[in-house]
Amino acid sequence: MRCSGCGVELQTTDPRSPGYIPKEVLERRMKEGKEVLCRRCFRARHYGEYEDIRLRDFLVEYKYVLREFENHILVVDIFDVEGTMREELLRILSGKKVILVLNKVDLLPKYVRKSEILMWIQEKFEGEVFLISARRGYGIASLRRRISAGGKAHLILGCTNVGKSSILKELTESEVTVSPHPGTTLGLIERKLKDSKI
Repeated sequence: MRCSGCGVELQTTDPRSPGYIPKEVLERRMKEGKEVLCRRCFRARHYGEYEDIRLRDFLVEYKYVLREFENHILVVDIFDVEGTMREELLRILSGKKVILVLNKVDLLPKYVRKSEILMWIQEKFEGEVFLISARRGYGIASLRRRISAGGKAHLILGCTNVGKSSILKELTESEVTVSPHPGTTLGLIERKLKDSKI
């Protein structure tokens, strides 16, 4: 069973490891049929407390999950394209179906033309590109239609703090733990979108 907030595999044995939830809390939440959050997500959502994670723990699961998907949505911060469209990610995604999503377009100055951004990014990336704002909802409907038309599972991936969880939350209109702190999401979070899985 996975945490519905960050996607990490839940466990009841080691409070210092990702996915910990006290056994009695897990049993009670399951019996009541309520949302189950790991302790880390519960504290983040209700108390504003954030714990750091070990990068090694994250990378092991990330590489495993990547192989299970045919379709990929690479999320990039429009203010740090070079830093968030990482060479390591592009290398891993080589030869795969990738949709590039540039997030945070709502923060661009008014004089910046979106058409110019699209032309510039298409020089660096071959494939579909979407300009969106997860915070304001701009471009979400178009991306949702594109994903639904594919009808298959899509994996959202990208560097920390590019807005992956915010995009997932907007696309599926479901609760996902979202915070400004890096490394909030620890594992795979699955949501349904019509005939597709994200």
